[in-house]
Amino acid sequence: PSPISINSPALNYMSEQSGGSDLTDKLALVKGMQITFTINQGVDTRWKNVGDYTFETTIIKDSSGYAFDWHMSPPANATGSRAVDLEDMRNAHKVSLFYPDNESATLIGYTSIVRISDYLYNKLKSGERADFQLDGPDSPVVMKKHTRPVPNFIYPVGLENVPVIVNGAQESLRCIKAQTDVGWTYWILDNASFPLMVQGNGPFQWRSTQLASGGSSTGSNPPGSGNSKAKREAGKMIDQLEKAGKATSYMILFDFDSDRLRPLSKEILVELSQYLKKVQNLRLKVEGHTCTVGGREYNLGLSQRRAESVKRFLTDHCGIDSQRLIPIGYGFAKPVASNKSEAGRVKYRRVVFTEIK
Repeated sequence: PSPISINSPALNYMSEQSGGSDLTDKLALVKGMQITFTINQGVDTRWKNVGDYTFETTIIKDSSGYAFDWHMSPPANATGSRAVDLEDMRNAHKVSLFYPDNESATLIGYTSIVRISDYLYNKLKSGERADFQLDGPDSPVVMKKHTRPVPNFIYPVGLENVPVIVNGAQESLRCIKAQTDVGWTYWILDNASFPLMVQGNGPFQWRSTQLASGGSSTGSNPPGSGNSKAKREAGKMIDQLEKAGKATSYMILFDFDSDRLRPLSKEILVELSQYLKKVQNLRLKVEGHTCTVGGREYNLGLSQRRAESVKRFLTDHCGIDSQRLIPIGYGFAKPVASNKSEAGRVKYRRVVFTEIK
């Protein structure tokens, strides 16, 4: 496999202190880190060949999981952002490999090749088989069936050292080599806090990775910084409300098939509530929207419960007057994207705040 290149000021120090020994256990996913994956024979969710390109990410790290801005070079030529919730970082058995252009979303139940879940890592580290799925190609929701074999589980087959260039010096990092039931193989960094999918050969290939860290090795926020991801999302919503009287969030999320708010969602609402307390004459319609998976009546009820859950949190936990908020569930009656892909269904799942005049 091609060497991995890591360029990190934090790693300079660690390399000096270790005397050039194995740095596997010293690496950390840190805020500001840039990771570049070289993709070979890329495919889209319909198995259409995309070609060779680079996938560049910039990490946003906080207490509610992690997120990253990403960009694909031509011929893929796409840009967006992705977030992984803390619960999924711990427990998900699904990994997302597909990123539609202009997407800014959290996929519930998924992690990414940037960092797989603790569940997957711990299973592989213990020598056990683990449930394992990807978000494509050929989503059965759209195609009704998979047109080619896709994995259902993954298991370890050994340890392999992968050549890595760390700030210009070649090192050798320890990776867990794992194989799926359809024969696809992945090399995962043997580091419990940073189980990066270094290399893979299915459904496309990535063979080299570059890392450049702009933060400390701990990956934690500086004292008093708060949840920057929640602040950014709330700030976007406030800007939308002030400019257009309407704000949409794809990051106010709920547990699967539930109206229970996720931790990051609560933090976003706390930030938003600070604005609502300042603008006390602002009344809002809280709209719940779901995707099309499931029946129309069921999704209407689920979206209504989710809208009410948002109102309840703002009133009970944030002190906002209940008379200022009217919850309404629309199910999937107001589509804003195609239902033929997971990325499109992500756009269905949203919370919208509309000013009542």
